[in-house]
Amino acid sequence: MKFYRGDKSKDFTIENKLSRYNLPCLFFSNSIELAKKYQDYFNGYLYDCEIFNISKTIDFDNKITYSSEFRNLILKLALENHQSVLIKNCIDYPSDVSNMVCADILVVFDFDIIKNLKLIHSD
Repeated sequence: MKFYRGDKSKDFTIENKLSRYNLPCLFFSNSIELAKKYQDYFNGYLYDCEIFNISKTIDFDNKITYSSEFRNLILKLALENHQSVLIKNCIDYPSDVSNMVCADILVVFDFDIIKNLKLIHSD
């Protein structure tokens, strides 16, 4: 499956980076629209990649990702040792709540499953 990521780094590489939850994981989306919003927010770059190993799928039921519920879910999933988890029906946005997007978010804990990462657009 193809996933997207908006990032501030021109030379983004897959490595053990800590997320905002202070654990090694990377976030991608099936929505290029959402990834572009992050690209714009960071005045950065848009990447795509292929990820086929999805260990678990969860429905987040159209709830906002900037919440303690989402944070607690990510922390719980990290402890369960999944390679990746697809969290469907997330309301996400980089900064301005008027720009909310409903999308699926893929959380990757095992960076070895990320294939063919490439820069597809820069501002």
